[in-house]
Parts: sequence; structure tokens; C-alpha cells
Amino acid sequence: MFQVQAHTRLSRIEAVAAARTALSIAGASVTDIRHYSNKSSVFQVLLPSAAWDDMVRILKEALLTIDSLSPGTPDELIKDKDGDVSGTLQLLYIGDDQDIRDEVPAVPG
Repeated sequence: MFQVQAHTRLSRIEAVAAARTALSIAGASVTDIRHYSNKSSVFQVLLPSAAWDDMVRILKEALLTIDSLSPGTPDELIKDKDGDVSGTLQLLYIGDDQDIRDEVPAVPG
């Protein structure tokens, strides 16, 4: 398992696109994405362990600032029988997007 926490000033739409593209270039598969309003998204990722350093470098090139990276080195990754590692990328948005809110109309009576 690995965990990457990053933030960006890109809009949510731009950041999700940049993260998906960066992960794809690194050879990772995004298995799920969970969005938490306009503030955060969490990507579940499956990555060939040999691509760890490439993923970190490509994420940085995609204007994503990495705040926390665990494990710190590729040697500490726990691989499955195919040599892949799974983990998450949590992306926080610190741009100017307005928070998405569902408007609930008042119920008469």
C-alpha cells in the first residue's frame, strides 16, 4: 500500500484531468475516484512497482504539490504476486472554485 497526499491551485476539473493523465503516463490504473465536493478527490490506484519513481516525478510535473508520500522509497513498497502496488492519491484543491452545494427547496406547509 502507498499513500500520496497532494494539493494544487488548479481547478477541480483541471486537477482531476492532470492527475488522471499523469497516472496513466506512469503506467498506473485508476480503479476508483471519490469526490468530496470541490475540496478533495481520492484516487484508488494500481501501479507497477517499477513505476513508483516515474509516478512521483510525473505528478510533480503536472503542477501537483506532493505534501506527504508513504512509503518514502520504492524498496518499502509491498507488492502483490504480479509486482504491482495499490494505494491512494488524495488531492486537495486550494483554488477559487465555489463549493458545490445541492439546493433543497423549502417544503410548503
